Amino acid sequence: MEKNELVYRSRKKILFDNFLGGLVWSLGMWLGTTVIVGVSIYLFSKIDIVPIIGDFVADISKYVVKDRSFFPF
Repeated sequence: MEKNELVYRSRKKILFDNFLGGLVWSLGMWLGTTVIVGVSIYLFSKIDIVPIIGDFVADISKYVVKDRSFFPF
């Protein structure tokens, strides 16, 4: 066999291989993202971070309401 015959693949085979590769890659990204987001949500649900964020937002709202010159209306 010549070198050209060993390297040659039909355009149909190349497109099919790339299509399957894209499907597998996107499925892997979807599964990986789902696992990472799921684990993150689970870990954040175990940490009591909401009161900290709530206090921070309350402090900001008190500051904004106290300084009424900030609002033009």
